[in-house]
Amino acid sequence: MTLAFVIGLSALMVPIRTTREVVLRDAVFLATVTVVVAALLLDGSLSGYDGLALVALFVPYSVNLLIAQKRSQPAELDAAVADMRIELEMTGWLFGRKVEIRAGLRWLVFGVVWAVMGAQFIVFGAIQLSASSGISQWVLGITVVALGTSLPDIAAAYHATRKGYSDLALGEGLGACVVTSLLTLGIIGILRGAVYPPLLLVPALGVVAVTSFLLLVFMLGGWNLSRRAGGVLVAGYFVMVALNLVFFTSGG
Repeated sequence: MTLAFVIGLSALMVPIRTTREVVLRDAVFLATVTVVVAALLLDGSLSGYDGLALVALFVPYSVNLLIAQKRSQPAELDAAVADMRIELEMTGWLFGRKVEIRAGLRWLVFGVVWAVMGAQFIVFGAIQLSASSGISQWVLGITVVALGTSLPDIAAAYHATRKGYSDLALGEGLGACVVTSLLTLGIIGILRGAVYPPLLLVPALGVVAVTSFLLLVFMLGGWNLSRRAGGVLVAGYFVMVALNLVFFTSGG
């Protein structure tokens, strides 16, 4: 969802210019991670050891980002701080009112509590909807739940792209995909392993892997993402949903 909508929709609005460093560092790492995650999940289980391996992969990525930041020039650091301030302005809306988000413990605690409450509401609502409608929880997870949890990223990317900060959308999309693939799945495996039918994940993992490598190919072609490339990424999500619907409808 994040890869398709955050990056794809942004490129559909305004072609995204990027840099060689972002492509060779973040996009290549994301494509590699999708292969690793697929290999770990297609055995039908997500164990604690799998979770530890995924979290461990996040460490060198984070260290590499810190090293790259320390090597940056003061002007680049100032630009990064300005970008983060702009992104906060994009997401600082609450009940139709502008809220100024500042650094500090109060906002950190508020953000954590709000995120936990929102996650509880979404999960509980999805479970109740599945029980009342008979729709598979997996299908609801890749549609309703995925959309709900990605709305902040989509909204921030939309407003950032409209104001000409499409590079923010690209960085947020790539970062969110890496965090979801490594930290989210890793923590799930560590806290509570899961066992599932391997075929359940084939459509989703296949499309995610293909779109990740397509993103890399598009970005290597001139260090930018065109509107056509954005359309392909967005279409990838709908292909994944369609494959899952066909799979479940056919009794798979």
